Amino acid sequence: MSVSDDPFDAVVDVPTGVSCYDVLLLAIPALLLVGIATAATSSLAMAHGVALGALPASAIVGYALFVDSPVESTAE
Repeated sequence: MSVSDDPFDAVVDVPTGVSCYDVLLLAIPALLLVGIATAATSSLAMAHGVALGALPASAIVGYALFVDSPVESTAE
């Protein structure tokens, strides 16, 4: 039995066959849509709503690229 060292797995119960990166890729457009929906249903300007969704989406992209990248380390 293997134990995962990924801290994201402890927060989100990921079903078998779905990787952490699949969840992250799903979260990016979901956050952008939340920003657009917020702007559409409130008095917030559309540009501000998109920016509101883009900030956490870009943080997820940064996390996926630089913190928990899918490429194995080549350091020996």
